[in-house]
Amino acid sequence: MIKLKTGEQYLDEEGRLHIKFNIPDKNEEFRYADAKEHIEASLSLCEGIARPFIIDGNDANLNMTPEACKLLATDSSLNSVRLAEAFITDSLAVNLMFQYHIRLRKSPPNSKIFKNNTEAEEWLNDIVAK
Repeated sequence: MIKLKTGEQYLDEEGRLHIKFNIPDKNEEFRYADAKEHIEASLSLCEGIARPFIIDGNDANLNMTPEACKLLATDSSLNSVRLAEAFITDSLAVNLMFQYHIRLRKSPPNSKIFKNNTEAEEWLNDIVAK
């Protein structure tokens, strides 16, 4: 597990990369430097292998700058290890931010937004099995 200033990341036993955002202060923004830190952690954990991502935005107070969102969506190194991405949130605001992220991608992998982890994992398992 890699703990970051704005969240944590880990690989589960199925080889899925879990990204959990955690920004306790509602007034704090997730900035470009935070995005770079998350990309470095993801690349380190993936070790050059394309993996399914589970991105959890619940309880995050995620206020992401457009520059940070664009970097996470378009970074070529990150895209090379992103097989599919399941976003999890029960917040309308975070859902809209995730939709914006998906639209920024020129050739997005399979991407879908869910309200819970179980549905997200089942969907990713189906993607990996294909």
